[in-house]
Amino acid sequence: MSKQKNMFLFYFSITLAIASSALYHFSQKGTPANVNPAVSILVSYVLAFFLTLSLLFFLPAKNGLLAEVRQLNWASYLLAFSIVGLEVGFLLVYR
Repeated sequence: MSKQKNMFLFYFSITLAIASSALYHFSQKGTPANVNPAVSILVSYVLAFFLTLSLLFFLPAKNGLLAEVRQLNWASYLLAFSIVGLEVGFLLVYR
């Protein structure tokens, strides 16, 4: 990779992380208090699933999707538990 492409990727990644974090907290705080937290998170995850699935068109799996899934280790599965914990925790804190 060229240095210019590396710098673009660096700044793009930082900007994406900051903007996404701000949007995350803004939307968590805006979730209605009378909605069941599990339903709210479920709807968010279903939409996130389809958005992530659409990313495969732009970032295709090099060896095929199944081969990529087989390369995952425990960290990916533990990350799922921690994400759900963060989601529920912040949602309840903002209420």
